[in-house]
Amino acid sequence: MTMTVEARSLRLAERFTIATKSWDVADNVFVRLSWGAHRGIGEVSPEDRTGDSVEAVVAQLESLDLGSMNGPHDLESIGRLLPAGPARCALDIAATTWRRAWASRSPSCWGWPAIVLPPPR
Repeated sequence: MTMTVEARSLRLAERFTIATKSWDVADNVFVRLSWGAHRGIGEVSPEDRTGDSVEAVVAQLESLDLGSMNGPHDLESIGRLLPAGPARCALDIAATTWRRAWASRSPSCWGWPAIVLPPPR
């Protein structure tokens, strides 16, 4: 099983505003899992108000030893590898979309047909 991790800043179509701030760009971390002929992708947007950062999430994911997992089917291992938080969420989503691709016998299943990302740089 291979994993790639990529940070991306995505320009929003419109300014997004909540009570405490506004922003025009969403900083995200994307995780791609490949195993056999299938791929899955996960995404998370770390929240600075809770002390999370894109850099910390990328570092946490890149430090993982996926050799202790029995492939993307082994969702329980994700909970042992990572504490609750954005890194675990992104990896869990990637493994879940991988499982959907595997179950549908499709090379990839992004979860929602509208999500189209170019290959990692």
